[in-house]
Order: sequence, then structure tokens, then C-alpha cells
Amino acid sequence: MPHNYSIQIHDSLSTKLRLLEQERTKVSENTDSDTKDTYLAGQRSEILWLRKYFQENTDLKNHKYY
Repeated sequence: MPHNYSIQIHDSLSTKLRLLEQERTKVSENTDSDTKDTYLAGQRSEILWLRKYFQENTDLKNHKYY
């Protein structure tokens, strides 16, 4: 995988994680939002898994992206 493309993937995943955290902060202010919070936590878990997968299988071993 080209180096620049790998950086773009990590940047995209980091952006999605930031947006999810902002959304979870908004949702946590509501008391009846357990379902939405669980959904967002699941999305966060999947993105972290994807980031780990790319790190272990496609990234350059001498460069940390985040």
C-alpha cells in the first residue's frame, strides 16, 4: 500500500473517531439515550478494530500515524 494512501486512511479513521466522541458526548447528556450510546460505542469499537488491522497488516513498520 502506498505510504500516502495509508496516511489518508488513518486520518479518515481519526476524523470518524473524533466525530463519534463528539456525538457520544451529546448523547450522554440525554438520560434516555442508552440505545444510541450503545450504537455509537459499537461504531467506535469497529473503527478501532479497523485501525488495528491496518496497523498490523498494511502499514509501514517504521511510521506511527496517530
